[in-house]
Amino acid sequence: MHNHNSLAAAALLSGLMFVSVPAFGQGYSLPIKSSVIIGPGPLTYQQVSAPVFMAWPGNFFWSDIEITITCATSGVSIRYTTDGSTPTPTYGTLYSGPVILHLPAYQIVELRAIAYTQYVNYTPSVVTDGLYTYYPPVLY
Repeated sequence: MHNHNSLAAAALLSGLMFVSVPAFGQGYSLPIKSSVIIGPGPLTYQQVSAPVFMAWPGNFFWSDIEITITCATSGVSIRYTTDGSTPTPTYGTLYSGPVILHLPAYQIVELRAIAYTQYVNYTPSVVTDGLYTYYPPVLY
């Protein structure tokens, strides 16, 4: 009988350690950063840092806003939504460069983002959200 919380085998390849986890069945491997392995035993989990928007949420006097999304954790992927729905590691638009929000006048657009990584010893970040509103200039 084997303990499903322990690691059965590990192999180091290009700075990543691939571990075979009995709970997932024979021949199934998960990548983890090798720097966290000290010896056999349970994995230590870390949470990915929350995404940061490089355009503060708020009210704007122009309708197109360019927003860069960053994350302090290196090697992550970011997914975002602009309809108020909650992004997950499998749902939302995959971030690949600045997001251009086309804001309708007087309507709130909610940008939400999550950061995650392929490494099994990292949990996804909390969801970051921001509300953006366009107030067109009033001409007198």
